[in-house]
Amino acid sequence: TVSPGASSVDHTLNTLRYADRIKEKKSVSKPTKKRLKAPAVTKKRKPKATTSAAKQPQQQSNSVTKRTPITFVNEEAELRQTVQELFQQEESLLNLHMNNIQENAELLTEEGKMLQVVTADGATEEEVAEYTERLEAIIERKCHLIEALQDKMMAFRKNLKREEELSQRVGNLAQY
Repeated sequence: TVSPGASSVDHTLNTLRYADRIKEKKSVSKPTKKRLKAPAVTKKRKPKATTSAAKQPQQQSNSVTKRTPITFVNEEAELRQTVQELFQQEESLLNLHMNNIQENAELLTEEGKMLQVVTADGATEEEVAEYTERLEAIIERKCHLIEALQDKMMAFRKNLKREEELSQRVGNLAQY
């Protein structure tokens, strides 16, 4: 039996969920030929306006229509790139988190041994001094690990928010 590693399960599920979301958006907001056609002309004709201000709204709507496909392609490409970056950031975040957990476990084991030495009857002043120095180094290391993890997480969340915004905009542009 072939199965993904436990570390890849979340990544695989997120990929499948994202693909499903994109598929749903494409099927719901897929432009049809009817949407792209100009509205039917009614039998009643309105008098033509002679001022340039009256012509301006029509020109603006045409320019928006002309720019929409380019904007859609650009934002769709940006969305794809953002999603790819998200996958890489997610993997990096998960790996860093797992490494932090492992290192914290090792530090915790070391702290336990240090406590046994210091709390034993007859602990010397030298042992207490070594304990405090090493404990300070361990605390600094834990702070560094937490800060690195927070930085990665914040970058991931920022990119995740960007992906959501782009996904929303691409979905809205697909309606034109």
